[in-house]
Amino acid sequence: MRKLADAAMPTGRHRFISLFTLAVVVCGLALASANRADAGALVVNSQGDANDGCTTDPGGCNLREAINAANTTPGPDTITFAAGDYSLVPATSLPVIDGTQGIEIDGDNRVEIGGFGVQTGPGLVVSTDVAEELHDVAIRGLSVYAFLEDGIEVCAGKIVNQCTYDISAVEISDVRSTGNYGDGISMRGAGLSAVTVSVAD
Repeated sequence: MRKLADAAMPTGRHRFISLFTLAVVVCGLALASANRADAGALVVNSQGDANDGCTTDPGGCNLREAINAANTTPGPDTITFAAGDYSLVPATSLPVIDGTQGIEIDGDNRVEIGGFGVQTGPGLVVSTDVAEELHDVAIRGLSVYAFLEDGIEVCAGKIVNQCTYDISAVEISDVRSTGNYGDGISMRGAGLSAVTVSVAD
């Protein structure tokens, strides 16, 4: 068996080729990630409903993609919206928002989410698995309407239709949730602490 110290090292032209190849690989990786939206600070810039990844390209990130990106990366996240008004009509239920890592969604009173295209389910759902506390959630400046269940549902430790764990540090403010077949805003858990809810005029 050859020892590592005895292995021949590339010299001359071969070393140049090795360094050039490494540079190409590094540049390729940098370009591939250049337009990927940073999890932690996600900006929605599309009214679409595709699900092929959230990027910083024009039209490259819709609400569905932003929620998925926030759910799949560790740590707290913020979801905001680029300039303009948004009227979103998802074709299917939006992903359940992970309520264990901390998330802030701020529509700045420019975002409407309508349930006309969704056959069942609530509008926005923030939830956790069994025996997990739901905490550090803020939803601001959204209008959620015409869903067949609750407009906004917050549920800690969900088991079937029961919410069995604690909710803390949750803010739902300046939100309109009307014309839904369930509650406008539903918040369920074993205990609530540091929770604020305010409805927009």
